[in-house]
Amino acid sequence: MVLVAVIGLIFAASLGLLLALKRAHAGAAAMMAGTTVRRSADPLMPDENVKDLKLPAFTLRDQDGKTIDNSVFTGHVTIVDFFFTHCKLVCPALTQHMADQQRALKETTVRMLSVSVDPEHDTPETLKAYAAEHGADPSRWTFACGDRQTIGAIVEGGMKFAVGDDPNPARVIDLAGGKKMNNIVHPSWFVLVGPKGEVLGVYLAEVDEDMAALTERAQVAAGRVERK
Repeated sequence: MVLVAVIGLIFAASLGLLLALKRAHAGAAAMMAGTTVRRSADPLMPDENVKDLKLPAFTLRDQDGKTIDNSVFTGHVTIVDFFFTHCKLVCPALTQHMADQQRALKETTVRMLSVSVDPEHDTPETLKAYAAEHGADPSRWTFACGDRQTIGAIVEGGMKFAVGDDPNPARVIDLAGGKKMNNIVHPSWFVLVGPKGEVLGVYLAEVDEDMAALTERAQVAAGRVERK
């Protein structure tokens, strides 16, 4: 009976810790979401909640195999997201939202950059096929890949988002030829980047108000950049 009671206490404590961690994570997500964030009055100035975030120096390859670096942001307003082509969970929605942004902002100079978090499978050739499949305008919407260290430095080091193999076996992804891969945990946020490569704000893909706010701010910010 004593052993049963001890096990029960351990289980209860573990469950309590798990629930606390979930609540903390949910609270952090809520604080990041645009619905609770006080946005900067100046569309080209960072929001309060992103002032410690940055996009570190990087070298990636685009869908044409060309090398790109942080200069891809210079002189433009850019919307950035993180995805991978074999993703079955959040990525289809992310890519659709990015396509919606491309369409809504077609009369502006706003650019889009989708960075793959799957170095093992997403080659430039794979990205080019994916871009074509989703109607990406290559003059405005760039897809990029890099090694695991570089992606980690951008996503975890600079943006403070989690990225890595999903430990949940229920989310293993089936590939062609009977192969499998782990799902990859990555952010479902869009990052608005200014003309000097500075992070201006983050917007949660699952929140319609965030997506509408992103479109509006990107348009206004791009207009400001053009007039300078």
